[in-house]
Amino acid sequence: MGTLVLRMCALLTLFALATASTSDAEPLKIRAGWVGAPASIIPFMSAKEGLSRHNGKSYLLEPIYFSGSPLEISAMASGELEVGTLGYSTFSIAVLNAGLKDLKIVADEIADGVGDYFSLNYSVRKDSPIQKVEDLRNKVVATNAIGAGAYIPLEVMLRKSGLFPNRDYRIVETNFANMKPMLLES
Repeated sequence: MGTLVLRMCALLTLFALATASTSDAEPLKIRAGWVGAPASIIPFMSAKEGLSRHNGKSYLLEPIYFSGSPLEISAMASGELEVGTLGYSTFSIAVLNAGLKDLKIVADEIADGVGDYFSLNYSVRKDSPIQKVEDLRNKVVATNAIGAGAYIPLEVMLRKSGLFPNRDYRIVETNFANMKPMLLES
């Protein structure tokens, strides 16, 4: 069985267990955060009739887009989100800083750089004078969200090269879908 199918089964099982109740009860509203498609299956779970066969009956799935997992922490802490797609960079922050001590890991949705899985990459234009990390001095660097899983390795790479944010380069936050157009317009 494919990894995506296993992940979808895990999430559907979570929803089924979370909503086990009598058929007369109102469906439980489950607000689930997601960051990037197609990496996240959450926005696709209600895309096809019958895929989430209990959606609308025992639960109502409401996918909510976030530009990065750090923003999901605030939504979870304020009771506006039941399921978050927190990464390695944000799970501990949610527990230690936001006080979400009752978090449970129910599925592993994204694997980066393992086996044949996609690995994060950083890009510059072919005609750019940027040829090595040090060339990013006094440049603008884009990320989806400061503190997100895509940002942490970027900052580590830059710091190892002696570059620090707000001193040696500027960070802008933008959606993944906007990064390529921004790069091409620069």
